[in-house]
Amino acid sequence: MLTGSEGDDIVKQLLTVENPANPVEIVIHVNMLKEGWDVTNLYTIVPLRAANSRTLVEQSIGRGLRLPFGKRVGVPAVDRLTIVSHDRFQEIIDHANDPGSIIRAGIIIGRDIPDKEKKAVTISSSFENIIHSNVPDPEKKPVVLYTPEGSKTISPQAVFEKQEEFDVAKATFEVIRQYERLKGSHELQNPDIQKEIVEKVKKIITPAEPTLDFGDKVDVSLVVEKTTRLYQEMSIDIPKIVVVPKEENICGYAAFDLDVTHINLQPVSQDILIQHLHDRNRYILLGDGSPGEEKRLEDYIVRGLINFDDISYDDHSQILYKLASQLVLHLKSYLDTDEKTINVLQYHQQILCNLVHMQMQNHFIETATEYEAHVTKGFHTLRTSSYSLKDSYEPDFVVETQDSKFLCEPKRSSEITDETVIAKAKAAALWCKHASAHADETDKKPWQYLLIPHDQISEQKTLSGLVASYTYL
Repeated sequence: MLTGSEGDDIVKQLLTVENPANPVEIVIHVNMLKEGWDVTNLYTIVPLRAANSRTLVEQSIGRGLRLPFGKRVGVPAVDRLTIVSHDRFQEIIDHANDPGSIIRAGIIIGRDIPDKEKKAVTISSSFENIIHSNVPDPEKKPVVLYTPEGSKTISPQAVFEKQEEFDVAKATFEVIRQYERLKGSHELQNPDIQKEIVEKVKKIITPAEPTLDFGDKVDVSLVVEKTTRLYQEMSIDIPKIVVVPKEENICGYAAFDLDVTHINLQPVSQDILIQHLHDRNRYILLGDGSPGEEKRLEDYIVRGLINFDDISYDDHSQILYKLASQLVLHLKSYLDTDEKTINVLQYHQQILCNLVHMQMQNHFIETATEYEAHVTKGFHTLRTSSYSLKDSYEPDFVVETQDSKFLCEPKRSSEITDETVIAKAKAAALWCKHASAHADETDKKPWQYLLIPHDQISEQKTLSGLVASYTYL
């Protein structure tokens, strides 16, 4: 199995997999071998991930179309690619029949090159921009720091003077990430925490050559103090809050009878119908039995249901077999043989399991009635983010004033009443409630959530006006 960390021996086996002396017959890969691995004697491809991308589908088809001997040999089983029907089968067929598809038109060099080049953009926090100045550079632009008290300009050279100080600052930032479980970044100034950070930073910056003494060139304690204080000034503490039940939480499904009124699925032929895309000729590939039989008819349904994340066989087996029995009994009421019943259970298994699971959701029960919030992290250190710039990037915002903090989420005005948007808003408002309770122990600044229609944002609007109109309670 390939995951990206293979050694030279594995790579060598992959490159020589077509050699008769190579014993490898099956290769399983995880997001690997998508391109650049040319194998012609490949006879079966089994994608185990959702084919949500047309490119992935075309890559799989292209790999299957490679001829084992480099040319057609006149043997249909060797020259033909057979695609087994699945949930997106018709979409593949329609695309293949499109005269402009890559399967019919072939590959034209330059055709798929986008008109506009994608631009990769990397965003770092202002704090990182300061401490990652490799050397004091007079031409480096200063950073404008906006605080609840107003704005001020910070030059990297005004904070640190030596290259060694910048190196200590970068090491300090790495260590700060280990202290996110404090109540807030203000606790980084605690004398005991400062001592711990200094010791950890010294271990990071200690040079490999024992004859060199990094400490002679820089006051590590002073740089650590400056860095942690600068971090506190240039960031907004956003706590991580986990809501858990106060007592043991027992989830399950209440007993109910399955609604089978509209179930009338019919058996299908065990033979496989094959149709050529180019000449539309058809022929039959005879089936040689079932894909695997269960001892009990109900097991076809139970086996499918336990694949859902919210169903546990140990906890829910009683209701699973009850519902499966009701379904099997209904199928037998209009199918006159066990063979036909098995056929329907095998071929339509996923449809039937989805139907049962959907009805189970209406009878989900949870015993916990009270919950409590636990703050697992008092703040998050910002990480550098990268994304492809298409038109523009519009982030959500966290705003801090002299007396409050706000989660500000602009949303298209036509989506404000959308059920998903409302559900997220309720969750965000609940988070703000718990974050405000945590703030009582730290900076005394309560949190509020603003859900703002996009067409209500303009240069003339003030934050206080948006708060008055769009705070979601």
